[in-house]
Amino acid sequence: MKIDRIFLFAVVFGIVAAPIWAVDFKPDPAFEPGFSVYDTVADVVVQPDGKLLVAGCQTNNGPCAPYFKRLNFDGTVDSTFNAPLNPISTGGGFVASINPLPNGQYLITGNFQIGTARTNYARVNGDGSIDTTLVPGFIANHVGAMTVAPLPDGKFVMCMDRTINGENYKMAHRINSDGSPDPTFRIVFMDGFCTDLEGLPDGKLLISVRVNGTTSQPPVKPIHRLNADGSKDMTFDVDLPVGSYANGLTRMPDGKLLVLAGRDGQNNRPVKRLLPDGAVDLTIPLCSGQT
Repeated sequence: MKIDRIFLFAVVFGIVAAPIWAVDFKPDPAFEPGFSVYDTVADVVVQPDGKLLVAGCQTNNGPCAPYFKRLNFDGTVDSTFNAPLNPISTGGGFVASINPLPNGQYLITGNFQIGTARTNYARVNGDGSIDTTLVPGFIANHVGAMTVAPLPDGKFVMCMDRTINGENYKMAHRINSDGSPDPTFRIVFMDGFCTDLEGLPDGKLLISVRVNGTTSQPPVKPIHRLNADGSKDMTFDVDLPVGSYANGLTRMPDGKLLVLAGRDGQNNRPVKRLLPDGAVDLTIPLCSGQT
C-alpha cells in the first residue's frame, strides 16, 4: 500500500524525522545508516521500540539488490533480524513495501527471489526469517503486483488483474494465506485499474481506481468500499466526482481516510480526509482546492 503515495510518504517522513533529525532540521550525525547515494529506500516502518524497518534495493558495487532490514537507533544494522532475500536470476530486484501484520509478521512486496523462486511477495517473521507457509508467487513486474492489502483472516488482495481458472479477474484479486488464488473474490461492477487498496478490520476493502474519464460504463467514482466477495458496498458513497481519480489511501485509527485525489488534466492532486461514510471532512484545511 505504499507505491504512489505522496501524502503517505510525507506522513512517514514526519514520523521518521523525529529520531533522525535534530531540532534544527539538520541531519543528526548520531544516525548513520550506511547507505550510498546509489541505494534506494522504498519504505520505512517505525517499530514501537523506536527501531526502523527499511526496505528497497542496495547496490553493493553491483546491480541493485533487494533488502529488508532493521536499523538500531544509531542507524547500524540490527544483526538479530535477517531476511534472506535474493536478487532475481537476471540481476537486480527490490522490495517495494512493508505491511505490518497483527501477529508480528510482515508482508513485504517487490520483485525478488526466495531461494530460487521469484516472487512479488513474502511473509516475514519477527526475526527476519521467511514464513514458508506462504508459497512464493510472481505475478508481474508491475506496480500493481507490489500494492497489496492484508486482511484480518490472513488473506491479502493484490492491486491488479489476474487470470484464475481461465477467467479474467479484473482490477484486483485476492490471495489465500498459503499463496493460492481465491476465486471467491471478484470485481464485476466497474472497469478501469486499481491504484491502491486498504484492508478494513471487518474484512471489507477500500479500493481506489482510475477509469477512462466519464466514459466508463457505468460511470464510477474513484473510491469504493467492497464487500468480502468483491461486490460494491452501497452504504459507502465517496464525495468525489465521477471522472476524478485517487492514487493513494491511508486509513486512520478513527476510521477516517486520507486520500490523494485529482482529476485528469489538472496538475494539483490535493490530499483530502474522508469520513467513514465517504463524505469529505470539511473540518481540516487539507480539503481546500479542487478535486
